[in-house]
Amino acid sequence: MSLQRLRIPIGYWSIPLTSSDTSETTSVAPYVSGAWPYLLRALDWAQKHNVHVIVDLHGAPGSQNGYDNSGQRTGNPVWANNPDNVTRTVDTLAFIAREAGDKIDVLELLNEAAGFKGGNWPSVIRQFWLDAYAAARNVSGSNMKIMIGDAFLTVEVSSVFIESFTFKTLIADC
Repeated sequence: MSLQRLRIPIGYWSIPLTSSDTSETTSVAPYVSGAWPYLLRALDWAQKHNVHVIVDLHGAPGSQNGYDNSGQRTGNPVWANNPDNVTRTVDTLAFIAREAGDKIDVLELLNEAAGFKGGNWPSVIRQFWLDAYAAARNVSGSNMKIMIGDAFLTVEVSSVFIESFTFKTLIADC
């Protein structure tokens, strides 16, 4: 038996965006940057040993769910309430896809977005999926698969979201 697949969660603060990569702030405070070269090293190692990799954006600016795995444990996540956060997240995914898409088998657009928050969250998440898919696909080509989550919505609601996508190489993480 051997290792065949590897999921690597990463926070937005680990992606070295510059002002030419996004119209939003590039600050990662209060987080520590510097993980990008290690991600690239891991991806090279995986390719060398025929290990398939899922890179999963696990933390977005403002927190996409308020859970500690988003990088910010809070009762008031604000990712979907601030368009700048959403734009920076799309730009982050485009950077990942452009710079490392040829080494990634699957890019998960955002781990566990909080559709359960109600209000505008489900519609922001759906639009984010559309925008992030297009941004990543535009720079990566069609070999890298893209994964979206169910946003903690019911099976009926999330299946309507997912079925409405007409994209190729889309995987649902439900």
